[in-house]
Amino acid sequence: MTCKVVRLIDRDGFVQPFINGHPQQARMSMIEEFIAQETDPVILDLEKVTLVDREMVRFFAACDAMSIQLRNCPDFIREWMSKM
Repeated sequence: MTCKVVRLIDRDGFVQPFINGHPQQARMSMIEEFIAQETDPVILDLEKVTLVDREMVRFFAACDAMSIQLRNCPDFIREWMSKM
């Protein structure tokens, strides 16, 4: 399965990486680099995420703990994050 990340900027000026597909540990570094390069606030849009591995759930939980908003986060990911 594939994962695509598209950089969007919302009307409030927040950078919004739109993640589509199946992000997994192999793509985590790409998303981390993407976030690290941004100087504006970042919101991760997870609306089109269909499946994640355990490492990505940990990554999303770490982002959430760092106050990176997880917009449109599927309930199954929130549930798994609460168990980490």
